[in-house]
Amino acid sequence: MIFGETGNDLLAGGGGDDTLDGAEGQNTVRPGTGTNTVQATTTDSILKEGGSDSIKGGSPKVRAIVFGDGLVQRSQVSSFTLQFNRDVSATLDATKVTLRSAGTVIEPSSMALAWDAGSNTAKLTFPGLAEERLPEGQYTLTLAADVKDVSGTPLGQFSHQFSVLFGDATGDGRANDLDLYHVWQNQQKAPAAQDKNADVDGDGFINADDLTLVQNGYLRSTSGTLDGRTQVLTAPTSVQARPAMVIKRPVSGVPSVP
Repeated sequence: MIFGETGNDLLAGGGGDDTLDGAEGQNTVRPGTGTNTVQATTTDSILKEGGSDSIKGGSPKVRAIVFGDGLVQRSQVSSFTLQFNRDVSATLDATKVTLRSAGTVIEPSSMALAWDAGSNTAKLTFPGLAEERLPEGQYTLTLAADVKDVSGTPLGQFSHQFSVLFGDATGDGRANDLDLYHVWQNQQKAPAAQDKNADVDGDGFINADDLTLVQNGYLRSTSGTLDGRTQVLTAPTSVQARPAMVIKRPVSGVPSVP
């Protein structure tokens, strides 16, 4: 038997039949390759290492959601990763993922899900969508309640909201002066010093094309309900009719919009 103490412990089994209990705290448990029993809470992270594991206590949980390479921009969303506290891979595939925006559901056939056992993460991509990325909208992500861990304990209800808006470099659901300035500022930097969030068109470069994308969506935002009764993308009428905008570089070095 392998026991931890109160606190954040790392417990590792071997090739035999082990019982592991990390006690109170946020513990990382590597049961090993034998037939193992893990006494756990929901705060523990349990990694499957090829053995036959029985988990007692706690329940599966999504610990984190990471978009793309950990960027905050929501202009181009071509993937995101869900990190779980324990292995749910046997019951998790694209059909257990629902992505809904304004009454439209992204079909499971347009998505692909890959599981990484070393980190308990599921990466979702969109090979069946145009340009393999999500279209603009305000999304609600849910997982089926019958997603379970290796001992059959269900995940339960899970929901997360996020938005996609072309030109949104800051991830706030808007395309405005903050995005214009962030893209312009990073244009002036050497490539090694640039913030990848400013690459709002996703082509690997930060240039005039990124500024144009923000300008084209200037003062738009993601808003509205998720049942299709209201418009998801809104912009003031005066903005829709305004002429093309030009970024000016005044003496202060700060871009302005006429």
